[in-house]
Amino acid sequence: MSRQMMDSGADWIGEMPCHWETTKLKYIFSIKKDISNELGHDILSVTQSGIKIKDISKNEGQISADYSKYQLVDIDDFVMNHMDLLTGWVDCSSYQGVTSPDYRVFKLLDAGSYCKEFYTYLFQACYMNKVFYGLGQGVSNLGRWRLQTDKFLNFILPKFPLTEQQAIAEYLDHRCAEIDNIIKNTKSSIEEYKAYKQAVITESVSKGLNPNVLMKKSGIEWIGEIPEHWRVTRVKYLLDESKEKSIKGIEEPLSMSQQFGVIKSSELDIPNPTSSYIGGKLVYKDFLVFNKLKAHLGVFAVSPYSGVVSPDYAVYVGKEGASVKFLEYLFKTQKCIQQFKKYIRGVGAGLSRLYTSDLFNIKIALPNYHEQVAITDFIEKKCVEIDNLILQKKQLISELETYKKSLIYECVTGKLNVGVTETKQISIPIHPIFPALLATNKKRFAQAVLASKVIDVAHTSQLGRVKLEKILYTIETHIGFDFDTDYKRQIAGPLDGSIYQCENMISQRNKWFRINVTKSSVKYSPAKDMANYKKYYQKYYVNYAGEIDRIINIFNSLSTDEAEIFATLYASWNDFVICGGAFTDEDIVSDVLNNWHESKKRFSKDTWLHAIEQMKQLELVPRGYGKKTIIE
Repeated sequence: MSRQMMDSGADWIGEMPCHWETTKLKYIFSIKKDISNELGHDILSVTQSGIKIKDISKNEGQISADYSKYQLVDIDDFVMNHMDLLTGWVDCSSYQGVTSPDYRVFKLLDAGSYCKEFYTYLFQACYMNKVFYGLGQGVSNLGRWRLQTDKFLNFILPKFPLTEQQAIAEYLDHRCAEIDNIIKNTKSSIEEYKAYKQAVITESVSKGLNPNVLMKKSGIEWIGEIPEHWRVTRVKYLLDESKEKSIKGIEEPLSMSQQFGVIKSSELDIPNPTSSYIGGKLVYKDFLVFNKLKAHLGVFAVSPYSGVVSPDYAVYVGKEGASVKFLEYLFKTQKCIQQFKKYIRGVGAGLSRLYTSDLFNIKIALPNYHEQVAITDFIEKKCVEIDNLILQKKQLISELETYKKSLIYECVTGKLNVGVTETKQISIPIHPIFPALLATNKKRFAQAVLASKVIDVAHTSQLGRVKLEKILYTIETHIGFDFDTDYKRQIAGPLDGSIYQCENMISQRNKWFRINVTKSSVKYSPAKDMANYKKYYQKYYVNYAGEIDRIINIFNSLSTDEAEIFATLYASWNDFVICGGAFTDEDIVSDVLNNWHESKKRFSKDTWLHAIEQMKQLELVPRGYGKKTIIE
């Protein structure tokens, strides 16, 4: 229900509820300045993660020569870095201790009439929205943009009943915790994607793209097993060093970045650029450039440009039969980097080089040129996909941080009607953390391993192809695996043809299970090498094993018809979530009965609705992962 609003008279507040008042800060808070004159107190720092106890034994950050000159802070005191209104912060302290005499410490005059949590959100909103910054004075580009005492004390604050302050604070506690948890999980997923990207590269350049290739011992301890048709050779048979130097120094200056590889120097903010490039190493497009001092840190890359680099760099060109891009990916694997570290020579950190003679002496394993190119093409395509997913996650974090900032401001200025007993539902833009990560790029093989797990632990007497399909679909979609499937709305529920490829892999190629086909059914039984799937399952699914077991156990208790009902409902429900907007249980059932096969009508509407309630109780609720099912 909307409420009457009025002009607050304060620009930063704008309109506020008619029953609110405004007052100056000095009538609610008072400034403290109590110097401790002694040592032994906890040192408190104001960070954007809150007030923290500083570990001065680490000698990190700003260190004071005399902490006895710091000012005292009590529990529930507010501490504000009013010297830096751009990147500083304010918070209410949960600790007793001392803090910098340059900070501002202040406290509520009447803690029984005002909610400290509400005013904490309000002051932080003033930082996030640069309200305090607009009132500051000083030299902002030097990080000295301070809020003068008189402006602080006369700053206009909203004032209204304590119960409403508490309601707003409790509401923000709940909603901000939700947002912070999504941000935390999203940041975690970014790190997982980065690890996944490296795993894809490592597996591709060390094992190839064929999961069923025969392997052999390489004879090199650090390399281990390699595909049977690969060869082991020294780097000197794959690369030549180019020592061509610039005569006039007029070529495009190039620099090496650990993050971006070889880039144009003009794109960097270099404080002291080289005055002359005469004598620099010439680089041509697709040459491999090494920063010899940082090769053991992965600072080398194939150049997309022609130009000139530092004479201290090493420049290499691929010999016939060698893809320099494949070698770059191979060299950046952890095992190769460890070899570089063994070969570097020098007198200490920052002065240790990987000389060309040492690089050329290292043995590596690789396939023929055409396979190197195929692997490189696969890696580059995969890396683009992963980088795009990482970019989406970063955009989500930015959106959530913007939303959180807006939410806090709307609440503390009364524009969002939280009320004492009423809570308005806000829609947080939650994006699925999809796809779930697997330590392999071989999607169909990974799906076959998962199918083997389902067959192994399911009640095989009740498990036929139909039920296996439904369990695989539910696991894939509920957890968020990307097996490159396109599920269609079929008679017995969602179906993708990959089930037949999986059956071939587990029975013909790997001998994990036998498939017994009759006119009326398909059944599975263990084959001689059944135990071998488990090493792959442990490798691929260790982080998801608990949830996979939970879903299998749910379906173990279901008949084939019940499994069909659950999987069909899950698919329709998930399609609604993907599309967004409001929908009801009735809408899901209507979609099933009208937009699937006629055979769905053999189950009553009440049966479908009851199954939805069961799924909710079992926490088998779709999250919008994967693609929509295809209506045929």
